[in-house]
Amino acid sequence: MMKLKSLKDMPELDSPLALIGMPGIAMVGKLALINIVSSLNAEESSEVYHDDLPPHVIIDEGGEMRLPRVTIFFIKNPEISHDLVLFTSDYQPTTSAGIYQLSDYVCGYCHKLGVVNIISTGAFVPDSFKKPYRQVYISGSSEEFINFFLESKTGTTILLKGGYITGANGIIPAWGKVHYDIDGACLLADTLPMRALDPTASKAIVEVLNERYDLKSDVAKLEKQISEVELVSSEIKKRLKEEKERQQKETRPYIS
Repeated sequence: MMKLKSLKDMPELDSPLALIGMPGIAMVGKLALINIVSSLNAEESSEVYHDDLPPHVIIDEGGEMRLPRVTIFFIKNPEISHDLVLFTSDYQPTTSAGIYQLSDYVCGYCHKLGVVNIISTGAFVPDSFKKPYRQVYISGSSEEFINFFLESKTGTTILLKGGYITGANGIIPAWGKVHYDIDGACLLADTLPMRALDPTASKAIVEVLNERYDLKSDVAKLEKQISEVELVSSEIKKRLKEEKERQQKETRPYIS
C-alpha cells in the first residue's frame, strides 16, 4: 500500500532533474539533499506513506506523533538550468519488495513530470582514503551520463569500477532507465562506516552537483556540521589517548 498526500500543487517544471537522497550509511545522501532543499528554499509538494516503512510513529519534542514518510519537494528557479524534484525519506523500506515498489512509484512520478534525469546520492565505504579529499564515485545507466559527471571540474569524481549498490539509492536510477527510459546516475562519496553523520562526504556530493548544474546550493550549514563533528571526534580521540596512558601506568611493574 502506498498513499500520496498532496500538500501543494506541483507547478509545470522546466526540464526537471530528480534528486534522490534516502537515508543510508552516515546519512550522506540525505544530508546532501536536505542541504539543497534548505539553501535553495525548496517547497514541499507531497508526502508518500508506504506500509513497508518501519511500523512505528515518530514523536516530536512536543509529544506530537506522525507516521514515517517519503517527502517530495520541488524547486522552480529561473537562475538554475533545470527545475528540480527532490525525494527523501525518514527511512528506507524494510524489504526488497518494498524498495522495488517505492522505486517504481518514484520513477513513475518522475515520468509524469517529464523528468530528464534521475540522480541519487549516497555513501561509499572504501578500504582506505586514497586522497586528501573525499572522492565521489560515479555509476550510471549510460556512458554519456557517467562521463558527464567524470568531467566535473571539482576533480573529485571517479568511476565506480564494479561492485553493487544496495537499497533505494541504487535501485531508483536503474529502475528509471529500464522501465521509463530516464537516464540515471548514482553519486557516492567516501565515508567511514562507523559515523552516524558525515557532512564532509555530503558536501563533496553537493559541490559536484553545484559545479555540473550551477545549483548555487550554499554549503555553509554543512561546513558548520563538519566543524561540530570534528570537535566531537577530537574530544573522543583525546579521551581515548588519556585512557590508554592511564592503563599503561597501571600496568607498569613496581621496582624497588
